[in-house]
Amino acid sequence: MTQPNIIFYFSDQQRWDTMGCYGQKLPVTPNLDALAREGTLFESAFTCQPVCGPARACLQSGMYATEVNCH
Repeated sequence: MTQPNIIFYFSDQQRWDTMGCYGQKLPVTPNLDALAREGTLFESAFTCQPVCGPARACLQSGMYATEVNCH
């Protein structure tokens, strides 16, 4: 069995309403908006923590932010 091709998009501090494809008038997400126009619209998302510092700690350590004492 071959391994799947996975692309990981890491958009720092990105809320749904900051994307043009969801109504933002300012051109702040041109690449994500281009993907949406071409048929790749992100309708589900996940975050391990809603605050940037603890979320980065999770991604870097592979543990929950509270496990590495990042609050």
